[in-house]
Formats: sequence, C-alpha cells, structure tokens
Amino acid sequence: MTEPGVWPATRYTVLSVSAGVVLMGLGLLRGAADVALLGLPVLLAGLWGLGATPRTPGTVRLTKAPAAPGRVTAVLELTTPPGSDVVVARVAVPHHGTLEAVVHVPHERRLTLTAPTSRTGPHPPYRATALALGPLGGRTDDPRTATGETSLVLPAPTALRGIPVPHALRGLVGPHTARRGGDGTELRDIAPFTPGDRLRRIDWRATARRSPTLQTLYVRRTLATAEATVLLLVDSRDDLGPDPADWGMPTPTRRELGSLDHARDAAASVAAHALDRGDRVGLEELSRYRRPVPPGSGRRHRRRILHALAHTTAHGEAEPRRRAPHLPTGAYVYLFSTFMDDTALTHALTWRAAGHQVVAVDTLPRLSTDHLPPHLATAWRIIRLERANRLRTLARHDITVTAWAPDRDDAPPPATAQLQAAGRRRTR
Repeated sequence: MTEPGVWPATRYTVLSVSAGVVLMGLGLLRGAADVALLGLPVLLAGLWGLGATPRTPGTVRLTKAPAAPGRVTAVLELTTPPGSDVVVARVAVPHHGTLEAVVHVPHERRLTLTAPTSRTGPHPPYRATALALGPLGGRTDDPRTATGETSLVLPAPTALRGIPVPHALRGLVGPHTARRGGDGTELRDIAPFTPGDRLRRIDWRATARRSPTLQTLYVRRTLATAEATVLLLVDSRDDLGPDPADWGMPTPTRRELGSLDHARDAAASVAAHALDRGDRVGLEELSRYRRPVPPGSGRRHRRRILHALAHTTAHGEAEPRRRAPHLPTGAYVYLFSTFMDDTALTHALTWRAAGHQVVAVDTLPRLSTDHLPPHLATAWRIIRLERANRLRTLARHDITVTAWAPDRDDAPPPATAQLQAAGRRRTR
C-alpha cells in the first residue's frame, strides 16, 4: 500500500524512460541523430505517464441484481478519479473460473455480470478486483477488491400438458366446473321458474315446447364454476447429488443438478401450470418450520412462489413434527421428496387418509454408481430396496407416484405423462 494520493509508477513506465535515455545517449555519443530521435518519443511518453498522477483512488463495488432463472447475476460498479479512465477488472465467478478484461471508465460505469448455470437456489457471491491506470498506463492505483452478496437463481418452469384437478372445488368463481348449481356455462337441467330465479335464465324455446299456453315458465340452470387449491410440499432435508459417495458429507461444490434442484424445478412447473389456468397455489417446507406461502393466485403470487422455492435450502436433519402440516379442505397435494426415510411417507399416508388427493414426485437425480467401492455399492442397494418399498406403499394407497428425473432403472414413470394421465381420468 502506498500513501494516500500517491500512485506508484509501473515498471513499463520506468523501462520506457530508461530506454529513451539510453537511445538518446547512444545517439549523441555516436553522432547518430536518427537513433537520438528514435528515443525521444519513448522518453516523452514515459515522462508524460510519470507526470500525470491522479490524486484520489478509484472504487469498485458489487451490488445485487434482480434474480433470474438460469443465470447468476450481479452488478459491478466502477469509478475512476480525474486523470484516469482505464480499469483492469478481474471477476471470479463461482464454479465458472476467472474473467479478466480492460474496461474504459470515463468516470463511473455499471456492468451487469451474468453467468449461465443449470442449478437453482442460492449461489456463492462474485468476487471482483479492480486496478485503475493513469494516462498511458504510467501509474497504477492499489488493487481494490469487492465481494458481492449471495446470488439467487430462480427455477425455470417446464411446460406441462396437464395436471389433475381435485374432486372438491372451492370458491364462487374459477376455471373449473363444480358439482353445485350456480352461474356458469355448463347446463345442469331445465326446471320450472321459481322465486329467486333470474329472468334472463328463462328458456323460451323450452317454455314453448312444454307449456304452449305459457302458464309455466322454464329456466335453464347451470353448474357453478370454482377454483382448485394446489399445495406444494417440498422436502428440503438434504440435497443429494448424482454421486452417492458424497451423501452425508457437507454440501459439495458441484455443477450437476441435485435432488433439491429437481424439487424446485418440479414445484415451479406445477405452480406455473396451476396459476396459468386460474387456480390457487400454496407452498410449505416439509422438513422445517417456516412461514408457509398461503394459497393465492395471480402474477405477483407466481413470483412469490418462485422466490420462496429459490430460498429453499438443504439443512440436514429434519425438525421433528408432532403432526403433519394442516392443509385446506379439498386441496390437491404435491409432495416433492427423495423418500430416503419414512417421514415423507408417513405424511403422505396421513393426507390420503384425510381425503386429499396426493401426488408423490420422486426428485432423486440420475445416479452414477459404477465407480463405488464394494461397501458403498452394498449400502446403495439396501437404500434402493427401502425406497422401492416406500414407493410401492404409496401406490397401494391410491397415491400417484411419479419421477421428475426418470433416467434410472428403479425410477417411476416420468412426471409429464403421469400427471397428464391423471388429469384425463379426473376429466372423464
């Protein structure tokens, strides 16, 4: 570190001045004017770089950028003092290496940093180092380092062709046809006019057929419309990667998708489809006590769901619950879990016994088990058999079991086809 207001000279400036003095000296000693003239611009350039010295330091700062799906973003803010307009910036991107560039900064400049990623949720922050240069690079400021905040990557919803609708619908309006009478578009029956019926409901053709003398008026009665309530339950106990050898250790640094990444993507896809068709969607973490996102609808609620999913992180041991989370009456439940223990199984059976329709989504990623040593391979075989028993138990209790990453021999059918088939059964 140098004293405030003093920028040290670079070695290139010292070499430039030295080279200019040597060339001019040789030219004068040997009487070679061309050699002396060759060293003159080199010497002047070095002296100019040494003479123009900025008096104040430059600054570098990393600020938080709006979260976006599939990208780690941040904003790099650079400032330079009078007399300096070039900055050498080096940015370290988590899991992506280091990028170095020379940036022209007239006085202040904001740069948006973006790095693609397939993972979601919180990401390690950017780290930036900036070095301001004087005129012609003659002097440099001390390197300034800044570390940003933790970046947040939102899950990107996948388009689903259809999801099932619960049998019990709530509300007075919505996109679905309920079983009770009310204002709607689907015909329920034609009945005689009674006090309370609206005049615009009179069916004059049916009245002319059934009562030619118009002694009795007949009205068209329709089925009411209502909305469905969808609850997303995410098991965030752990984030299992594709290598079973890393399970049980502190969260490793990896680029591959883990089970929690699949859970976020699956929950975001179900939420987007349900909200687009006008239903209400709520979210709650199964493994720890946090304030749940109550059921809601609309564009702002969709953004709220995506941010809540992105903030869902693995935390190790599950917090004990005396009872399963309370759900609204008639809600359709989507449970996203790896089913590595009996906690998710117990909750799913409890909800099914209470009358809720339940969809169990297996979020375990595609595994790489060929390189496992014998003792870990044996442990994985035991875990696989226990998981298969849990999934069969769910299926026996009329719970739809599907997988978000079906590229495994023991995986259930893929989620898109399963949910679409369940939706067709409900429509029929």
